[in-house]
Parts: sequence; C-alpha cells; structure tokens
Amino acid sequence: GAALAAREAAFEADPSGALLIASRRVTLNFPGTPLSEVVQFLGDITGLELRLDDEVAKSDPDVRLRVRQVTLEAALALCLRPHGLEFSLGAGGARIRKSP
Repeated sequence: GAALAAREAAFEADPSGALLIASRRVTLNFPGTPLSEVVQFLGDITGLELRLDDEVAKSDPDVRLRVRQVTLEAALALCLRPHGLEFSLGAGGARIRKSP
C-alpha cells in the first residue's frame, strides 16, 4: 500500500538510514526494558531496519533510559554504550554488536 511505497522511496533516498538516524528526534522512556524490545520499538516508529548480532540477542540487556527530543543516533548510543555495544550502518539499516 501507500505506507510500503513511502518506505521504499525513503530507503532509495537514504539506503543506510544515515540521514534518518542523524535527524529523526525521539522521546523515550525505558524503565528497564529488554534491548530487543527497545530495538523493535525504534524500528517500528522510524521504519529503520535494526538488527542485533546473535551474541547481543542472547544477552538481551535491560535498557534504562529517559530522554526527550534527542536524535535517534544519540538515543541509540545512550541505549548501547552502558552495555559495551555499538551500532554500524549498512545497506540494510543498523547492526548492533559488541564494541571492539
């Protein structure tokens, strides 16, 4: 439908999601939410494909975060850094993994 067409057009214009991650502002309140749920929620509200590496998915740490109107990039960093995690952008979206 129209939503899928819009998503495909946005993907063609910004295949890695770099523009979206840098510009989209979000307000979040996670009182102790599993990372897998946080990632699912962020993907749902932004349309960005977010994937957890297997090792990260197994540990699925709890995220405690409360922010207002920060960029998606900042929100991801705040969710991931306390757990020694990072994200990288690629053709399909963002991949979340352990920091080297």
